[in-house]
Amino acid sequence: MASGDLKNLTLTINKITCLGELEGFANRRRVLSEQGCDVSSLAKWTPDEIKIIKTRKLEIEKGKL
Repeated sequence: MASGDLKNLTLTINKITCLGELEGFANRRRVLSEQGCDVSSLAKWTPDEIKIIKTRKLEIEKGKL
């Protein structure tokens, strides 16, 4: 993933303020699949993207909104 894409992901992730919303975003493939959606076109998260998501999770858990 290009660094500009990671920057956009970071900006999007930083708008999320609760763990439930972050969980839905992070697990979008599973959530949408359970709703009956075709998720074959959704890319899996890269290791860099997973790191950004996990970092945001820790920030929310620690109250750093």
